[in-house]
Amino acid sequence: MKVRKRTLRQEMLLQRMKVSKQSRVKKSAVILERLKALEEIQQAKRVMVYVNFQDEVETKDFIQYLWDKNIEVIVPLSDPKSRELHPSLLYSFEELAPGNFGVLEPIKQAIRIVDVDTLDVIIVPGLAFDRHGGRIGYGAGYYDRFFERTPNATIIAVAFDEQIISEVPMENHDKRIPLIITDQEFIETKFVL
Repeated sequence: MKVRKRTLRQEMLLQRMKVSKQSRVKKSAVILERLKALEEIQQAKRVMVYVNFQDEVETKDFIQYLWDKNIEVIVPLSDPKSRELHPSLLYSFEELAPGNFGVLEPIKQAIRIVDVDTLDVIIVPGLAFDRHGGRIGYGAGYYDRFFERTPNATIIAVAFDEQIISEVPMENHDKRIPLIITDQEFIETKFVL
């Protein structure tokens, strides 16, 4: 199983890299519009959203949209010692710098940890997804562990259509995603975390 996952990760990283920058910008804009239209986003007070890294679905315009709507933006802060994610309130892009794994995270003086129970929506990245809510990330399990602490939040994954595959190999600790939004469709998986 671990070998299958590792191979799939490598394949999907290459697959996502093949999406041109121009196409990634267009596809990300479509996904952003779909996200903005969701009732869960319209009614949210606090949305946790990753800051895009490398070839991921771009989220900076979505973060700006949330600020413009007076919705609090929470970003994940990774702790490699505990292998946990911590939700941190973000006020501006200037508060970000490359952190663990090169991902943009709040600088030390801008860390404002919030209670996980106050999160309304969590926007999740990933490398591959299937139509049953299967998700494969980068392999450290940060989000799977985080979902165990956030049973009340609405979990939404965003991905390019190229990232949807027939089946993601799942282990017992892997969590399924109830809603996946791509540039082509909404995939409601009927799974509850």
